[in-house]
Amino acid sequence: WSLLSYFGNVAYNYDQKYYLSVSGRRDGSSRFGKNQQFANFWGVGASWNVLSENFMKDVRIISSLRIKASIGTAGTVPTGLYDNLGVYSLASNYNGLPAAVPLRLENADLTWEENRNYDIGLEFAVLNDRLKGTFDYYHRKTNNLIYPKNVSLTTGFTSFTSNVGNLENKGFEISLSGEIIKKKDFTWSVFANYSNNDNRVLKLYSDNVPQNISRLKEGEPLFTYFLVRWAGVNPQNGKNQFYNIDNTISETYRSSQAVLLEGKSPLVKWYGAFGTNLSYKGIELGVQFYYSGGNYIMNYQYQTNASEGENINTVQYTHAFDYWKKPGDVVQQANLNDLSQRITFDIDKYLEKGDYVTLRDVTLAYNLPADIAGKAKMKGVRVYMQGTNLWLGTKFRGLPEIGLANSETTLPVPGLYNLYGYPQIRAVTFGVDVRF
Repeated sequence: WSLLSYFGNVAYNYDQKYYLSVSGRRDGSSRFGKNQQFANFWGVGASWNVLSENFMKDVRIISSLRIKASIGTAGTVPTGLYDNLGVYSLASNYNGLPAAVPLRLENADLTWEENRNYDIGLEFAVLNDRLKGTFDYYHRKTNNLIYPKNVSLTTGFTSFTSNVGNLENKGFEISLSGEIIKKKDFTWSVFANYSNNDNRVLKLYSDNVPQNISRLKEGEPLFTYFLVRWAGVNPQNGKNQFYNIDNTISETYRSSQAVLLEGKSPLVKWYGAFGTNLSYKGIELGVQFYYSGGNYIMNYQYQTNASEGENINTVQYTHAFDYWKKPGDVVQQANLNDLSQRITFDIDKYLEKGDYVTLRDVTLAYNLPADIAGKAKMKGVRVYMQGTNLWLGTKFRGLPEIGLANSETTLPVPGLYNLYGYPQIRAVTFGVDVRF
C-alpha cells in the first residue's frame, strides 16, 4: 500500500507571550476506494504564557502558567491493507483445476474516517517547580466511522468494510507531580495521573452492521453488550432461570429475549498511574502502580472452567463446586446431573467488571559513591533489582488485562472477552550498570 502527503505549518509568537500555529495537509492513501483516496485536514493551535504578563511579575509562588487550546481535523485509515478492494484467493481448486475464489467485496466509495478535535488545557508549576501539573479537556467527533457493514448472503459474503456512522469521545486528563522533600542527601517525590473518556455513538447510517454479543446503537457507547439476562438458579429444582424482555422469569433460554445492557461496554472509561520515588544518599527506590476500569469483560475463561459439568474433564474453578444438590440450595451453578443446564451460550452471568489496579514496577538501586568508583577507573556503578507486575488487585474472576485482541479473533473489538491469552509477565531482574 502507499501514502502520499503534502503538508505545511506556520508558527508565530509575539513577545514570548502569545503563540499561534496553523497547519494544513492533504493526504492520499491506497487503502481507500478509488473515488475517495484523497482528503484535506487542518489544525489551529494557540497558547498564552500568562506568567510573562506584567500583572504577574509580583506573583512569586507561580513558576510557570500556560493556557492552550486547539482545534483541527485528522484522518484514520482502515487497518486492513486491501479493505477497499475486491480480493481473490488462488489457493483453491474447482473441478480438479486451480481456481481463483473471491474473498472480499470491493468498496470504491470507502473514504477517510475524519476526527474533528477540540482541546483546551492548562500547564502550571508552583513553589519553584516543586509542584507541577497539567489539565486537558478534549472533545473528538468522528465522522464516517470505518466498520464492517452487512450485505445479503446471496452475494456470497457476510459483510464488507464501509463508513457506517458518527461517534464522539470526550473526557479529560490530569497529571500532578511534586517534590515533597528536596535535600542534599534525601529526596522524595510523588506523581499521579488520571484519564477519563466518555464514548457515544451519535448516528448510524444504517442498521446493517454486524451484531453479536455487542452492538452499535445511537446514544450508547461503542460495542454495548447485547445478552440474555441470567436470573439465578431455581432453588427448588436446580434449573437456570432467565429474564425475558418484559422482566418475567423463564427456565427456557431464548436468544430472542436478549436485551441491550445500557452503559456496559468493553471499552475502558478511566485509567491512570501513581507512584513515588525516594533517594537517600546512594540508595534509590521507585514504585509505580497502574489502574484501569469502567469496562466490562465477557469472562469466557470462567464460563469454561465453571461450566456446570460441560467441561468437567478440564481444570475447574472452585466456584464449580457451588452447584445445586437438593431443593432449597441457593447456589451459583445449576444441577450437574441435568445435561440440559450445561450453558454454552452467552448470558450476562459471565459479564464482569474489568476494574483493576496493579503494582506495575518496583525498582531498588544503589549507586556506588563516585570517589570509590573512581579508584577502579569507573565513572559510576549502579546495582539494582527490579520487579514488574508483582501484584494485581481486582474482583474480576481471572486476569482482566487479558482480552483477545482483534488480531486474534474475527471480532473487531479488543477487550470484548477473555479466553486463553497470555498474562502479563511477572519478573524480578537483577543488574549492574557500569560507566567508564
